[in-house]
Amino acid sequence: MEYFPKDSFRLTVLLATDQQITSFKNRKPIQNYEARKAVLASCSMIDVIESHPDVIDLPLVDRFDYLFHGDDLLQWEQEHFNKGMKLFLDQNKLILIPYTKDVSTSLLIKNIQGI
Repeated sequence: MEYFPKDSFRLTVLLATDQQITSFKNRKPIQNYEARKAVLASCSMIDVIESHPDVIDLPLVDRFDYLFHGDDLLQWEQEHFNKGMKLFLDQNKLILIPYTKDVSTSLLIKNIQGI
């Protein structure tokens, strides 16, 4: 069953770069940018994959109807939230989706290390 006809919207994914992940998580990503991009490219509903910009500004926000993001961003430090998602929130374009509990790379790393 198709809920939305493919031609009724365009799905763009803003994919964090390795440098962005390293600075935010204080560790390198498990899969590099190109590997993560290849996985996303295999998803038929994704039309465009772009590198996530370092700065989120109003021209970027204006390009999109909505931003969907996991609700884990509510745990971000206020400064980090204000640098990014606040503009989408202020423009009523932020839609939060439930974060999958107990599914994270950080948790996987801890389990492998036996921590």
